[in-house]
Amino acid sequence: MPTHGWRWMLGIAAAALAAQGCQVPGLPAHVQNNPYVRSSGQDDEGWLWEKLMGRDARPAVSSDSSPKTSSSASDETIYPSTVPIGENLEKAIQKEQEEAKKKKGFDLSSLSPEKLYGKAKETVGLGPDENLARQLFTEGAELYRQGKYADAADKFHWAAFRWPDSPLEEDALFYQAESLFFAEKYSAAYDVFDQLLKKYENSRYLDRAVRRQFAIGRYWEQMALAHSRWPIIPNFTDRTQPVFDTWGNAIKAYESVRLHDPTGPLADDALMAAGNAYFLKGRYEDAAYQYDVLRKEYPQSEHQYEAHRLGMKAKQLLYQGAMYDGTPLNEAAELADASLRLFPKAPPEERQRLLEEKNRMVQQQAEREWAIAQFYEKKRLYGAARMYYRSLIENPRFARTEYVRMARQRLSEIQDKPDRPPDYFGWLDRIFPKGK
Repeated sequence: MPTHGWRWMLGIAAAALAAQGCQVPGLPAHVQNNPYVRSSGQDDEGWLWEKLMGRDARPAVSSDSSPKTSSSASDETIYPSTVPIGENLEKAIQKEQEEAKKKKGFDLSSLSPEKLYGKAKETVGLGPDENLARQLFTEGAELYRQGKYADAADKFHWAAFRWPDSPLEEDALFYQAESLFFAEKYSAAYDVFDQLLKKYENSRYLDRAVRRQFAIGRYWEQMALAHSRWPIIPNFTDRTQPVFDTWGNAIKAYESVRLHDPTGPLADDALMAAGNAYFLKGRYEDAAYQYDVLRKEYPQSEHQYEAHRLGMKAKQLLYQGAMYDGTPLNEAAELADASLRLFPKAPPEERQRLLEEKNRMVQQQAEREWAIAQFYEKKRLYGAARMYYRSLIENPRFARTEYVRMARQRLSEIQDKPDRPPDYFGWLDRIFPKGK
């Protein structure tokens, strides 16, 4: 089917979903059944999908103007704040004018971008206005209650703009992002959540904001798997995805979750999701790094076994052969040993597979020692060759490999050879002494 046909069908599906309420778009069957993005034994559309995407948690706003505290999205309440926010604007301006009079000469700080921007806003009539900000917030709250999320997002945006650096701005930014999220403008919602978390690092909305970012990241990753396109090809039709590089923005969303809430409940989930995403893309070095961080920094994570197993596989795939760097192979072998030691209750078939992988890696390590010894022998550097042959013979891990027998045979054949080949050009050193 042509591309425009798919977009036409997706547009109809999105309209149908909008008519039913604010729901998350569905996914193709092959994405839903992908074992890397789907929890085994669960009838959902992805890992933590139902819980995080809000399908079972429709936004609700109470008509009561008093604050309510709840951990679930079903009884969320937004309300216009009644507490005076910040210092009175008139007093602040008066104080600033008095301080300016005390200063002599030209003040370079007046040319700072922040002050110039603030003066420009005041010049065009868009300066701070607490009363107007509160009014806009109240209007946005009412639109939010009515389910008019796009209009509510616009009101919350202007409320934050007209009373910056205040608790009201924090509230307005969060509900602007929430409104955009339920309006299915996920890219815009992600940007506002990111703005909120950067400006208010200890925001009271931290937990809910990172949950939304994680959910958006999962959606983008799955959509990138379903409809892969080059990062430089723009997207002008689907508001649920970024304009460029949907997959790259999914990785950025995972990183944001861990950056802003490193000790939160989703930090290890974000690392695991990023590692799996890199693994599926064939970027095994990046995947191995994510798994390494997860194993070291989150030892109590439920993903420890998978991080060991997939980390081992990623490092195996990084190994390029006997004459290349052996670090990935050695680290993979260490992970195999650790997996067998730390997870004795793993399913028997999984343990058998780990044992087979471990034996295969031992064979590759022995092959590497043999290849290096052969390299030095061919160069007639028999001293180095004998050292590697002995190392191969004496290592108990290699006892059952065929390379031990071969190493013994070669060692007996070169035992009388000089450590280094004769220097046929020694006479040049006598004619041209070193250092002269």
